[in-house]
Order: sequence, then structure tokens, then C-alpha cells
Amino acid sequence: MEESNTARMKISIRKCFDDQKPETAYEHMDVLALMMVEEDKWAREDARRQRGFAWFVRSQVRYIPAWVWLTLAAVVVLVFVASRYSDTASGMPWALGMMASICVLACMPSLCSSRTYRLDELEQSCQNNAANVLMARLLILGCASVFCLTLLIAAACTWTNIGLLSAVLWTCPPFFLCTAGSLVLLRSLRPEDAPPACVALTALFCTALLAMAKMFPLAYGQAALAVWAFAFAVSFIWMVAETIALIRRTAEGFGTLPHRRTSATS
Repeated sequence: MEESNTARMKISIRKCFDDQKPETAYEHMDVLALMMVEEDKWAREDARRQRGFAWFVRSQVRYIPAWVWLTLAAVVVLVFVASRYSDTASGMPWALGMMASICVLACMPSLCSSRTYRLDELEQSCQNNAANVLMARLLILGCASVFCLTLLIAAACTWTNIGLLSAVLWTCPPFFLCTAGSLVLLRSLRPEDAPPACVALTALFCTALLAMAKMFPLAYGQAALAVWAFAFAVSFIWMVAETIALIRRTAEGFGTLPHRRTSATS
């Protein structure tokens, strides 16, 4: 009796299932199969595209705080207003260097956020590890900074009597030096000490530029452009070297940093 009831139940369930299945003509099955193969192909290609480094760089833009972009925009607007409505261009050379240094300061906290929030070990275990995160953010913030510097130089050349070569040489060396110095601090200091040290370094740079403009006015003259060109080359090489050093140290793992070794032994 139980076996017959089970058999009838199976028949009823199969009949109910067959009634609910959509009827598909045999001539349409090939079309459906081709559509399924095409959909699977696009899904696999999309997955491969998402695993690429370019997609990863784009994904890192949303993790950079909005105040970074607002600070860069404020620097550009300030230089535009100063260039457009200033009666004299005497303060513009050192102001360009100061604004470039502030651009560097705005970008630094986003580079050490992993260490600040103690996520470095977690990122090391991911496919896109801490070194990839650092390189992606360096690329994003570097492009943004270059765009801002281009706008600063364009504003100074358009509304003042400063030449293009002079504006480039007066703007880029402070930017390169401040970037290299900040990367040294990020690489060698504790995460909670690095941002204040970067602020102090930027303040020191700005004070030095202002003091040089006041004490040595000829430093921003045409005769000193050769010295600025030499400073441009040296500071750029130093910045590139420090960028590579920070990426290599990050790839090794933050556990090998001096402050981690010290805390481990103590």
C-alpha cells in the first residue's frame, strides 16, 4: 500500500512539473543554446576585464576621500584668483612652489591609510595586495597632481608675465622635493606619526620658499634658471628613487618595517 501511494505521488509530482515547464519548439533550442554560449562568453570576458590592473586602479578612486579632491581644487582656484586679480607677479614664483607642496600634503594620507587602519596584513593576503593598492593610488594621485600643476602653471603664464620655462622650474622642484621627503617619512615612521611629520615637512618647505624669496630675490630671476634646472633633475631622480623604495618595502610586507621589528622585540 505504501509503495503504491509513493508511486502515485511521484506520478502526480512529475505531471505537475511537466505542466509548469514552458513549451519550447525544437527549432528554437539551437537559438537558445547559442544565446547561452554567447552570454557565458561575455561573462567570462567581463570577469577577465575586472581582474585587470586597469580595472583595479579605477576601483581605487572611490576610496580616496572627497576632501583630497576638494583641497586640490581649492589650490587651483586660489592660484587662478591670485593670478587673475593680482596687480603684481612678484609673489607668484614662491607661491607656485608653496601651492605645489600643499598638493603633495593633500595626497599623502591616502597613501598610508592601510597602515593607519592596521589593514596591511589583510591586504597582503589579497590578490591585489598592499603593493598593488599603493601603486594604484600613486598612479591616481600622481595624475591628479600633474593635472593640478598644469593648471597652476597655465594660470601663472596666462595672467602674469611669467614665462613657461620659469613657471615649470619654479613649481616642479618644490613638488618633487616635498614628495620625496614625504615618501621617506611614510616609509620610515609609524603610521600615526607619518601624517603630522608630513605636515611639518610641508610647513618647512613653505617657510623655506618664503624666506628664500625675501632674503635672496635674485633666486627667482632669469639668471638662476640653470640652478633651478639642476634642482629639477636632482629632485625628480630622488622622488622616483623614493617611490620605488616605498613600493619595494610595501611588497616585502609591513611586518619587516623597523617600527614593527622594534615592537616585536620589546
